[in-house]
Amino acid sequence: MDLKYRQLRQGWRGYVVSKMNIALPPTQELLITTLEKHNIPIESQCRQGFCGACRCQLIRGEITYTTPPLAATVNDNDIFVCCASALTEIELSI
Repeated sequence: MDLKYRQLRQGWRGYVVSKMNIALPPTQELLITTLEKHNIPIESQCRQGFCGACRCQLIRGEITYTTPPLAATVNDNDIFVCCASALTEIELSI
C-alpha cells in the first residue's frame, strides 16, 4: 500500500484499513464513481481497465463492464471498478 493511499485511508477512518466490505445498490454509473460519491477511497490510475489499480473482489452480486478491462485478474472474483457497473446489489471487498 503506497503512502498516498495510506494517508487517504487514515484521513477517512482515522486508521489504516487493509480490507473493507462495501454493499452497493444496482446502478448504471461506474462503480468507481459511486464509491467516490460516498467518499470511499479507492486506488485508481488509468480509469479504463488497463492498469488494474482499482481491482477489488466481488463478494456477491452481478456486474457488467462498459468496456472489457485489459488488465489481468488474479482471481475469478476480481473486478475493475473503473469500468464496471452493478446489475444487482453487490458487495465488494476493497
